[in-house]
Amino acid sequence: MYFISFVFLLLFEKMEQTKDEPETFGELITLYLSLKKQAKDIESEIDEYKEKILEQLEIHKKDKIQTQQFNVYLRQMTVSRMSKTDCPEEIWNEYSKKITYPSLFITRRNDERKGRRMSKSRSKRSRSRPKTKTES
Repeated sequence: MYFISFVFLLLFEKMEQTKDEPETFGELITLYLSLKKQAKDIESEIDEYKEKILEQLEIHKKDKIQTQQFNVYLRQMTVSRMSKTDCPEEIWNEYSKKITYPSLFITRRNDERKGRRMSKSRSKRSRSRPKTKTES
């Protein structure tokens, strides 16, 4: 998630170098959507390089490779989650956490699919968070 924010910072910096402030709100939205597409393209390219790095680690049968400039470590991370349907209600009510976050939705006025999300509001990792009782 932090990496995605970094990508957006780079893209917005690029926007500032190439164009002045958008004159209209429509231009602002168009520019935002354009930058979102660029970020998605960059993320795809980053994923390709990540796979190549993982392949090298696998080829060398190592979880750590050092070069003159970089140290690369591979760690297996584990995340535990609970589903509201798999948990007794009293435990869920006591231990679940309510998380509030901003989410930006943009729809085209002439688009028949009203309410269609044009942008992701959260990272893939955090989409599966179950709703708490107060959100249900």
